[in-house]
Amino acid sequence: MVHISSEHPYQPGSPQYEFLERDLKKASSNPNTKWIILGVHRPFYAASSSDYDENKGLAHQLEDLMKQYRVDIVQTGHMHCYERTWPIYRGKALTLGQNKTHYYRP
Repeated sequence: MVHISSEHPYQPGSPQYEFLERDLKKASSNPNTKWIILGVHRPFYAASSSDYDENKGLAHQLEDLMKQYRVDIVQTGHMHCYERTWPIYRGKALTLGQNKTHYYRP
């Protein structure tokens, strides 16, 4: 599990982005790594449009990196409520071929 700050620069080229990319690359190339989990304070997506608008830079800047290194879970906070989603990429839920009650074979 790796944690980053949503309160400091995280765009490509920033020290934090470079750290995250190195860490994800190392984890994804390790055959003993079972899960890759990212922790970050603010959510990539949120049910509330005002909160999503405030945080959409996270998804825009980091989502391709999460896909490239096959991050299994992104665990966030900030919202003070519980939300969970299907896997999302570029604002779309990835439900193709999935059972309507649970997600399997990511």
